Amino acid sequence: MIQNNGQNNFSFRFAIRLHVDDRKVLEFIQAKLGKVYTSLYTSTFIVNNIEVTCIIYIFQMYPLNTQKYLNFVYFKKAYQLYIEAKIKTPP
Repeated sequence: MIQNNGQNNFSFRFAIRLHVDDRKVLEFIQAKLGKVYTSLYTSTFIVNNIEVTCIIYIFQMYPLNTQKYLNFVYFKKAYQLYIEAKIKTPP
């Protein structure tokens, strides 16, 4: 949550961390959106607010596996709840 002029705003960020050997997968996605960061052992793909709807669409079409899929499902639900509340709440 970010506070700006006394108002609370939310910022969404989705990240996927893989072994550094799998960096090419993340770079492929990065060509379309997001950013890949690499450390000694891992590579992390990150999207921010503007790209969130794109990444939700992509991972609905091409689901992640195991725990990453469950994390994505919770992230997507949180984002949907946020958008629905934002639509219902007048500025």
